[in-house]
Amino acid sequence: MLIDQKNELMNNYHNDHKKWLSKVEFYLNEIAIFKMELQVVLYKNPKSYSILEHVEEYINILSKKRKELVLMLDQIKFHEREFVDGLEVDEVHSWEHMKIKQKCESFEETFKMLKVMFKKFVARQIQGTSCVEARNHLKK
Repeated sequence: MLIDQKNELMNNYHNDHKKWLSKVEFYLNEIAIFKMELQVVLYKNPKSYSILEHVEEYINILSKKRKELVLMLDQIKFHEREFVDGLEVDEVHSWEHMKIKQKCESFEETFKMLKVMFKKFVARQIQGTSCVEARNHLKK
């Protein structure tokens, strides 16, 4: 591989890594927000066993998604570190890069579907709760 092509490929990898790290951080923050929204759902429906079951299910799903993101974060950082340490760009690293890219894209797709279902659930459960009321509950 020519030096210019290697440099261009490494620059593309670095740019991908930055983009992916940013997305992972975004999703981690979004999961934290979702968990706060679940607290509001519980506040609004403290005696509903059915709602409690749904909230627990969402908490489990969000915890699994968070673990998946943390693993992805580690993989991206490790992959980036290999290039910073001067390892050569070769087919194996390109293959690893594509695997990480596929994981990120797959995560995004499944998270989009989860988000739609989650938002519908939360909206139905906290209907009639004011923003001030919800914020005051979360401060407790």
